Amino acid sequence: MTVQVLDPPEEDEATPEPSSAETPRNGARWAWWVTAAVFTGVGCLWALASPLFSSPDEPAHVVRAVAASRGQILPGERTEREYSTYVEVPEVFALSGQVPMCFAFQGDIGADCGPAFEGGTETTKVETNAGLYPPAYYAVVGLPSVVFPSAKGVYLMRALNAALCGAFLASAIASARHTRSPRLVIGGIAIAATPMLFFLGGSVNPSGVEIAASICLWTSLYAALERSDTKPSGRLLLRIAVAGSALALSRPGSPMWVALIAVVLVAWFGLRRVFEVGRDRRTWPVVAAVGLASLSTLLWVSHYGTLTTTNGGLAGSDSLAANTRIALGTTGGQIDQMIGVFGWLDTGPATLTIYLWLFALGTLVLLGLAAASWYQRLVLLGVTAAVVLLPVILQVPRAETQGFPWQGRYTLPLAVGLPILATLLIDKERGLPDRFLRQLVGAVLAMWVVGQLYAHIWATRRYTAGVHGPLNWLTADGFHPPVPVWSLFAGTVVVLTVGGVWLYGLATDGPTPWSDRLRRSPIHR
Repeated sequence: MTVQVLDPPEEDEATPEPSSAETPRNGARWAWWVTAAVFTGVGCLWALASPLFSSPDEPAHVVRAVAASRGQILPGERTEREYSTYVEVPEVFALSGQVPMCFAFQGDIGADCGPAFEGGTETTKVETNAGLYPPAYYAVVGLPSVVFPSAKGVYLMRALNAALCGAFLASAIASARHTRSPRLVIGGIAIAATPMLFFLGGSVNPSGVEIAASICLWTSLYAALERSDTKPSGRLLLRIAVAGSALALSRPGSPMWVALIAVVLVAWFGLRRVFEVGRDRRTWPVVAAVGLASLSTLLWVSHYGTLTTTNGGLAGSDSLAANTRIALGTTGGQIDQMIGVFGWLDTGPATLTIYLWLFALGTLVLLGLAAASWYQRLVLLGVTAAVVLLPVILQVPRAETQGFPWQGRYTLPLAVGLPILATLLIDKERGLPDRFLRQLVGAVLAMWVVGQLYAHIWATRRYTAGVHGPLNWLTADGFHPPVPVWSLFAGTVVVLTVGGVWLYGLATDGPTPWSDRLRRSPIHR
């Protein structure tokens, strides 16, 4: 895992720089930092609102990250269960799995029932279910625990994870502004960044980085292939290399998403355009970096049998037809999980958020289909079908022995391409009035703000009051976050509102929106 993505992007290298000190390049860089800060802030608010170890398998991911950051890169000794391993970590982390046991999977129980996360720093042997996962993500995210082997270290690990996700999302926005008509694409990226992404980004879980990196890869690769009148800028190629490599290294199945994203966009633009871009020698190191990252994950997974030892979810049967029906029957639940089912899948669905998201996504996809050529419609419908059918295809052959462990978040690296491609199609349709496009992106971002806020309230209330507890979660007697609940709520309202307004400005104000105005204001002089 590399953190080069935190280096802010610049404008197209072919763009001449004005003689003034306030250049478009400086404006773009400043806009990147503000965008990254907004997205990181949303993730950090989730990190504070979620009790320790309250996201799926977070205890196992924390233990793996603590061990990897201390040099234990290889899996280590396997347990009797085969899919887990032993690692040497400070003994306080032996409590990771005990903290959520009383409230995980039980939405009516607040998160104040678990033991305190306290203990010594002497090394001991601890089991982790993530020991067979590729190590790059864990070696980076676990670094704060080296200095703080405590609850503070876990919160800092969450913050680092949120910052990585925020950087990838900000880079996606920067790449979107390199497309021919970027107005609505920013709204598409916002819909791709579901509350589930920020929930995972605010925990120690590689799925957050996987999803955020995929959004960046979708947008950056599209921008590089679309502009046939100019070569991709160096910054755009760097984003593709970093996002593609980070995606490939994040989880055992991530190379598949890299390949599928590439296949979809090659089908979208055609092999001729791909070969034209490939003649630029600057693209060769990019392809090599992403290819080596994907190959390393594939070799790791093959050598350690990571994907052959998974188990969980619904039990399978010995009937192909029955297993197919079960897999198809879980599709609705997986769609909910992509948007707003939190905790150990015990907190949700956040109904209002899901309705808003499906309405926004459906509107964008239908408008995109109306604006597309017949061939583009075929590709867009193909991606939609893959989102539904791929979990079925991957689970059914192994269902008899491994059950149905698939969760909605696993499909998000592919599903995020739908709103991005749809908005790119709408924006290229010149027949739509400018006023309509502004209103559409404004409505999409308004739904993003309201849906994100409701999801945050829903999850916070579950841990402080329980799913069926008092409506007033601000004064409930359950879980108490590190900061007062009311301040988390106020901070979420402020950050999401500022974020929505800022993204609207990015979408409607041209190549260097607001940043130049703000930098020239008296407060910045």
